[in-house]
Amino acid sequence: MITILVVDDDKEIQKEIKDHADLEGYHTIQVTNGIDAIKTCKDKKVDIIVMDAVLPGMDGFSTCKEICKMKNIPVIITSTNGDKIYKLLAFELGINDYLVKPFFIEELFAKIKVILRREYNIQNVGYVNYLDNNKFKYKGIEVYMSSRTVYVDKVKVSLTPKEYDLLLYFIRNKNIALSREQILTDVWGFDFYGNNRTVDTHIKRLRNNLGEYKNLIVTIQRVGYKLEVE
Repeated sequence: MITILVVDDDKEIQKEIKDHADLEGYHTIQVTNGIDAIKTCKDKKVDIIVMDAVLPGMDGFSTCKEICKMKNIPVIITSTNGDKIYKLLAFELGINDYLVKPFFIEELFAKIKVILRREYNIQNVGYVNYLDNNKFKYKGIEVYMSSRTVYVDKVKVSLTPKEYDLLLYFIRNKNIALSREQILTDVWGFDFYGNNRTVDTHIKRLRNNLGEYKNLIVTIQRVGYKLEVE
């Protein structure tokens, strides 16, 4: 069963999310602060996080950073701040989506479903020659889809959720030239307010994490990027 971690100190929002999750057949874990969210992610299986940006004590963004050090779990940030610059800063941290409060519960769960399909429904992706039981392996790179973990030369690397999304997107579209605009739309979503700089920044970080294999992500002049594998 899919488990949603809800991090919000607003009891009404918690209840609304839980009630709708029950209807969808999802399990929810509810906490009210960042410290408990980090502990929950450490101790339990969590498939996706819905987190308020403003929390008592540690804020949502700082909490995301700490969780990313342990696991690559998709994150949706909710906030009353709809400023475009604020949203852009949030996406630069590597979150998967951003929803302005107040929001329709149906919109939240539509976003949850899109992320879950993208992150976990990988059995029909066209790269079976490189997969064995949801594992991608090429040279010294190993990606375990079920746990969202990545190893480079047997050493576990810490990717943000968005860096992991990018890597998985490249794997799904190996040897295909992808424009920056296409990457931005497919990985960040149609309603994202960023620009090509966002793509370039995240790819630079992803390359750095791939170490000596960073050149597998090839820059296509005046087009974008592609993952080049034999």
